[in-house]
Amino acid sequence: MKLRPLWTLKLKNKVESIAFSDKGTLGITSDRCAFIVNEKGELISRICGKAEMFGASFNKLFGFMNVDDYAYLVLPEGKLEKRIFAGEQCNESITMLEDSFIACRYKCALIDLHGQKRWVTEVGHVPSGPAVKEGVVYAPDEEKLSLLLMKLNNGEIIKEIDLGEEAYDAKVCGDKLVVGTASTVRIFDVSDPLNPKPIKRIEGFLGAWSVAFPSSCDKIAVADFSNFTLKVFDLNGNLLWKKVYEIIGSEEIEGIEVHSVAWKDDRIAVGLRDGTVYLYEVSE
Repeated sequence: MKLRPLWTLKLKNKVESIAFSDKGTLGITSDRCAFIVNEKGELISRICGKAEMFGASFNKLFGFMNVDDYAYLVLPEGKLEKRIFAGEQCNESITMLEDSFIACRYKCALIDLHGQKRWVTEVGHVPSGPAVKEGVVYAPDEEKLSLLLMKLNNGEIIKEIDLGEEAYDAKVCGDKLVVGTASTVRIFDVSDPLNPKPIKRIEGFLGAWSVAFPSSCDKIAVADFSNFTLKVFDLNGNLLWKKVYEIIGSEEIEGIEVHSVAWKDDRIAVGLRDGTVYLYEVSE
């Protein structure tokens, strides 16, 4: 497998999250703002809040979560559609759904697009938007060192899978669930959504901060934060590609932390702690 660089975008501050729209535009959070960028790497729009902008997600609309306690919902072409109040306990991560979104931090809430909260559930700390499959929410809980399974219809926690270390991100694709933790990436079969079955554990990370599937669901991209590396694996745990982001000109071995990754079709986007965004074209 090969990744060919297409373009690079430099923002002023750390890239917190990245999400693709169905049209291939990117929603990127950095500092207080969300940036909408087209397929050529050109900035379409910038929407800013009063505090740091963290989570990014897409389902018909981009959703961005700001520590000012509001979710910012943005059209794919970059126009702000509306702001919806989430609250200070739910102001870090976001997962967009068809007619609502899940907002999390120390609590998770399901909020419809009119701003009505359908439920609120106390958690430990969910730093990245939960994954959802067939009415089950998979929330990575950094504080509880676990993966929480919740009912989408009422927010009830129905199962807690002990991971033994901080959990940072979770994504679902088809019948596969991947969870990034402090030192591992765990792959589960979720053919039965209520009973995730562990099928692979990949070791050797220094913070699997962000994970992403392609639409084919047969590979995983991982932002290996403190190893300064973007890695791509197949579902058997075989390393297919990696890129170390070194500081150019440094006399010692130093690198730039890899903070976020997103994958759509043959495009992978990666965001670094120094504010750099790369877009790659994937080929076999």
